[in-house]
Amino acid sequence: AILLLGRLIQAASVGVSMPLVQNVLTLIFPAEKRGIALGIGGIVINLGPAIGPTLSGIIVTHWSWRMLFIALIPIACLVLVLGIFTIDNVTDTRSDHLDMPSLIMSVFGFGGLGLVVCFLGFHKLASLEI
Repeated sequence: AILLLGRLIQAASVGVSMPLVQNVLTLIFPAEKRGIALGIGGIVINLGPAIGPTLSGIIVTHWSWRMLFIALIPIACLVLVLGIFTIDNVTDTRSDHLDMPSLIMSVFGFGGLGLVVCFLGFHKLASLEI
């Protein structure tokens, strides 16, 4: 359960960060270099899912599955420290407000979407022949 929760948090983080990377690249690069920057960013983003299973298989073949998590600890700490000292804020900070009609519509919209996905998922599960 803890591993699944961690994977859920990881997936949500990547789902938020991928569009943000593209947004930042379009902000900091001029129009004539934007295509190259987005292409390199796309390569970096897609490199993880392409290399990850093979590298994980090699690690699990030669060591314990726990090494998958242990090996990431120093890498994550190094990236965190380097990020704190090298990443600059490229956007202007501004305060936004949340209006009540948008909040109400979002609650009903996302709640309805969740119910539909849940209903369709249970409907598919119920129709499976085991």
